[in-house]
Amino acid sequence: MTKTDKPLYPWAELYDLESGVKQLPQRHIGMGRPHKPISRAKTSITLTDDERRIIEKLTYLLKIRLHPGKVARNQVMGLALRLLEVHFEALPDNLNNWVAVADKLFGEE
Repeated sequence: MTKTDKPLYPWAELYDLESGVKQLPQRHIGMGRPHKPISRAKTSITLTDDERRIIEKLTYLLKIRLHPGKVARNQVMGLALRLLEVHFEALPDNLNNWVAVADKLFGEE
C-alpha cells in the first residue's frame, strides 16, 4: 500500500494500536496516563446469558489468536456491528419480524 492509498480497514488498524499489536511512536512526555489512541463513548447494553456467553467466547478466542495483543469486548462488538452492516444490504425492505431477519442473514429460508 502506498502512502496515498487509504487503508481498507482503518478501524482494524486502530484496533491494532489499541490492542498493542502495533505501537505508536511514544510522544507522551510528562506526568499522567497517556491518551487512548481511539476515543470511545461509554454505552450500556443488556445481554441475555447466551449473548454474554457468545461475546466472552469470541473475546477469548480472538485473544488466543492475536496473542500477545489484547482484545476487549468492545472490539468484538465493533467487529460484529461491522459484519452486520455489510450483510444488512442483502436484507429485503419488507421484513416484519426477527425470525425473517434471522432467516435471511443465516440463510435458513
